[in-house]
Amino acid sequence: MIKLSTVNWANYWQQESESFITSSGEKELIWREKGLLGYSTEKYIPLRNGLYLEISDYQMYENIVLTSQYNDQNDDHFVVNFVVSGNVKTIHHGITDYVLETAGKNYIEFWDSRQETEYWQKGDRILKVRVGISLENLREMCQDSCHTLPSELQLLIKGKNVPPYYRQGENNINMNSALNQIINCPYQGFTRNFYLESKALELFALWLGENNNQEEFYQQSSLSKKDIIALEEVKNIMEKNLQNPPSLKELSRQLCINEYKLKSGFKELFNTTIFGYLHGKRMEYAHSLLTQKKMKVTDVAQMCGYASLPSFSKAFKKYFGVNPKFDRIKK
Repeated sequence: MIKLSTVNWANYWQQESESFITSSGEKELIWREKGLLGYSTEKYIPLRNGLYLEISDYQMYENIVLTSQYNDQNDDHFVVNFVVSGNVKTIHHGITDYVLETAGKNYIEFWDSRQETEYWQKGDRILKVRVGISLENLREMCQDSCHTLPSELQLLIKGKNVPPYYRQGENNINMNSALNQIINCPYQGFTRNFYLESKALELFALWLGENNNQEEFYQQSSLSKKDIIALEEVKNIMEKNLQNPPSLKELSRQLCINEYKLKSGFKELFNTTIFGYLHGKRMEYAHSLLTQKKMKVTDVAQMCGYASLPSFSKAFKKYFGVNPKFDRIKK
């Protein structure tokens, strides 16, 4: 295991950078680093309406521990981080003991001066997408509905002091679809700008939909606390049984909740159906096996519960926009 800090990081890398003016007149930036320890690519894509995207893609050839010190916080924008692939153990000193930032998760964080320690695994491809939106634009967009936003975002918009925080959530199926459409954007020029802008707004809207003020949701929801706990457990059960998931009847019996409430409650709480959620988890697992484990497509299809290769390939292409072949996914 190699231990690094931001002080000696540059000694191990050769960095190349390029920039160009997009069709909207903004400057897009790309940084590439390579060396004996691995490679990384960072893209900064400015968009209209106070939006920007950042896409980071890196892989280490050794187990790395990196300790970083940050003294500046971009308090003009609110940023949501989405993990597309990989698994990083991170300690946010003074805030969290450690968290696992894994594929299918998202997180927000805020503190002015902070120190982080990240643990990167050899051969693990880390792919993240960040969506940033200016607070000025958020104020205009929210207007009278500010009270429905997450408490941290309410404070930022109102210009009040924000205590240090870190909060993690889980990507839903629609988020994962938008993320993969951003990464595999097929367009150029103005069309690319409009496409990425629409997807960035969609991604941020989906995140807000999952993170609106929870107290307000509980007040308006017909679900009891017991129901919500049971419905949360449904997700755990499905994730552990991707190959042979239980039926709705079996879930109903196991969790002591009737089938109607099981279906309608899950849809209300998570904005997707139970088997829609299962499908998303199967696709994420398949993507991980193909990109990180480099397994054969036929084996992946079987491990994800598909009886035939054609049905798996069709589902995978519909979800990710590419065929389930390792070399095509990675590009």
